[in-house]
Amino acid sequence: MKKLVSLLLVLTLVFSLTACGGDKGTTDATTAAGNDATTAAETTTEVQVEKPAKITITCDGTVVKEDDNAQAFYDELEALLGIDLEFERPDHSGYKDYIGTLFGAGAGSLPDVVLLSADAYATYASLGYLWDMTDAWDNSEVKNSGRVSQMGLDLFEGSKVVGPDGEYRLYGFSAVQGNGCVTYIKQSWLDAAGVEKLPTTYAEYYDMLTKMKEAKNAEYVVSAAGLVGGEAPYINYLPEFYQDAYPEFYEKDGVWVDGFAEDAMKDALQRLQDAYTAGIIDPEIVNRSTSNCRDLFYEDKFGVFTYWAGKWCNTLTQNIVKKALYEGSDKEVLVSLPPIAEVGTYLNRIAPQWCITVDCENPEGVFEYYLQKMLDGRDVQLLWEYGTHYTYENGVFTLTALESNGNTASYNHIDGLLKLGEYASDFNGGKDIGLDVASPAVAQEAQAVFNSASRMAPSIKKTDTMNEYSATIWTVRKSIIADVAMGKMTVEEGMAKYESECGAMSEEILDSLNK
Repeated sequence: MKKLVSLLLVLTLVFSLTACGGDKGTTDATTAAGNDATTAAETTTEVQVEKPAKITITCDGTVVKEDDNAQAFYDELEALLGIDLEFERPDHSGYKDYIGTLFGAGAGSLPDVVLLSADAYATYASLGYLWDMTDAWDNSEVKNSGRVSQMGLDLFEGSKVVGPDGEYRLYGFSAVQGNGCVTYIKQSWLDAAGVEKLPTTYAEYYDMLTKMKEAKNAEYVVSAAGLVGGEAPYINYLPEFYQDAYPEFYEKDGVWVDGFAEDAMKDALQRLQDAYTAGIIDPEIVNRSTSNCRDLFYEDKFGVFTYWAGKWCNTLTQNIVKKALYEGSDKEVLVSLPPIAEVGTYLNRIAPQWCITVDCENPEGVFEYYLQKMLDGRDVQLLWEYGTHYTYENGVFTLTALESNGNTASYNHIDGLLKLGEYASDFNGGKDIGLDVASPAVAQEAQAVFNSASRMAPSIKKTDTMNEYSATIWTVRKSIIADVAMGKMTVEEGMAKYESECGAMSEEILDSLNK
């Protein structure tokens, strides 16, 4: 076990919690004052579970930031739950490294609850550091309340990962769907290119990009934060080019395969190379970050951007208008592209997971009185959704300013567009009182496009062998994708390099996955 723990300290695949999905632009919180429904602290269940007196919690900046008066959120949550809560809030940008060090120290020094990225969740579940909450979820009030949609139930099922016993079980809880990306197209670029009908196939999509490049005399048309993502589902920023390729180990017809070695990946690499050579893809894409891409999009350097569904459509549109960096930006509209035929559906990733560690002395109580209360359909859920940055008076919901930057708040931790549980019918009439304010129509429409045409990303399974080799294999994969796309080697040369440098490791991993 010590050997495995030391290996975790050098893993580069335990990525930040939400990539840019947790980068909420206008962030956070609100106050549940004025509601007179029964509090979570007073709620009882059929099975009496001991209520914990104190819970220690480690989480990142996807919960209201410290400098946005997080203490007010903590205080109100403690009052509602009737539990002493001790929050540890490492810097958001360094959270991945902090988690690696935390678990690297091993059992005996872990908090009761920790928020983990999907990859870290699968890793630490496989190593036996997380509590199996499958039975607790199956018997929970939330699951059996009728307030969780079928999609939500499916997402909980899809969040099961392999534990130390080799069985798929639930080791984490999320109040929201993981979400995914939608391809946004600037209407001004469509108009310039004379494109009146959105593409439905790759041929039509590529033809649209070519016309845009010519009409706008643009250096490139598409950009993204790299040619491949740094965390599952990896391909969500360039779905039209990857299509059915998946550059990671995944389960296919009941057997685990190495997606990078499949013919579909060869085809994807060729599409990337063709588009890069033709000046369709940003020549500096390998050096781009998400924030850098957003800035270039605001400047009108490119017109097609695949980014997070829902609120981000509104945020991107607002920033284009507010920054006014090009003529006509004040009237810019972003069109959400339904997935083209070859893509089929966008990928809904496994959400970051709230996990109970093996150091927790009363895991049943923490699940009962802390985790599932995030979806209680009442005051606690409202607090997690809007925090303490809102007012609700005479039926009027108003978001207030954040202390850190003066911007209007958006949500605390639960994005209303992504929440997995609806409000109770006897709580504000079952209505999400802030949804229309926090998520304008443009955001709701973009989310609807994604929700109507998305599927769960391939499940994640970790084994000792995979934990040992993943970082090395991913270094080679990223190098090959970049070199092939930029024309430094052919597709055949890239695949030969992969077989030469990673073939043996890949076979060992597949053997461990298919046991």
